Amino acid sequence: MDNAQAIECIDAVLNSEYHYDESLGYQLTSDDFEWLEKAKEALLMRSAEHPTITKHKYAQENSDELIEVNMTHCPHCFKDKQLGYFDSLIDKGTKHCHRCGKAMDWNNISNSQGETKN
Repeated sequence: MDNAQAIECIDAVLNSEYHYDESLGYQLTSDDFEWLEKAKEALLMRSAEHPTITKHKYAQENSDELIEVNMTHCPHCFKDKQLGYFDSLIDKGTKHCHRCGKAMDWNNISNSQGETKN
């Protein structure tokens, strides 16, 4: 079973109206739902995602010319509205976000977006 299948199974349990497992004779409690949510969150963090690519323009020193560069962000941290724009930045080729630990997938990232790692 891979991470995606495990997440589907957890979602099936969490979204079910029936919180009783006949095979075990067990009624799920609120504690069970809490640890299932934590397990799902951990699996999601281990599932690699492509970085979020944004374009940033800045003025070159002693020039009126604007330079445009691609910035790579952790997709998980980039969605966190409590973090600033630059807080979610990650170095190209990084395997995991230094802030949250989210796994990064650099496959099929074109040179115009960022460095390709295959």
